[in-house]
Formats: sequence, structure tokens, C-alpha cells
Amino acid sequence: MLQELRDIHTDLTEEDIATLATARLAEEQPRDRMWYRINAVKVLGGKSKLQPTVNARLATVRHAVVCRLTVV
Repeated sequence: MLQELRDIHTDLTEEDIATLATARLAEEQPRDRMWYRINAVKVLGGKSKLQPTVNARLATVRHAVVCRLTVV
């Protein structure tokens, strides 16, 4: 995935690629009830979420890559 991002989207910085990779890894991990409970407590307490946030520009890139990977 990282190499494909570098090849297709040459305008992305290394930080953007790392953010996308982190979001994908966090999304693919299995979650149990405790994960949701911890995340809810963190949100209520004003702490950072367990899942990394992706800005709108990177979200469109991520959506395009996911669509490309599911088609192939």
C-alpha cells in the first residue's frame, strides 16, 4: 500500500503517507467491547481518540486507494 501511494500520489509527503498507513492499520485491527469503552471514556474526558484522524484531503486519497484495492 505504501509503495502504491508513493507511485500514484507523488504530491503526498512522508507524513501524509504515514498518517494514511496508520489509519489503515488501526482500521483493520479487531476491536472488542473494551476498545469501544476506552474510546468513549477518552472522548468524554477530552483526550485523544484511539483511532487517528485523517483530514479531508487525505480521506479522499484513502478512499481512492481503498476502491482501487478492492477492484483489483
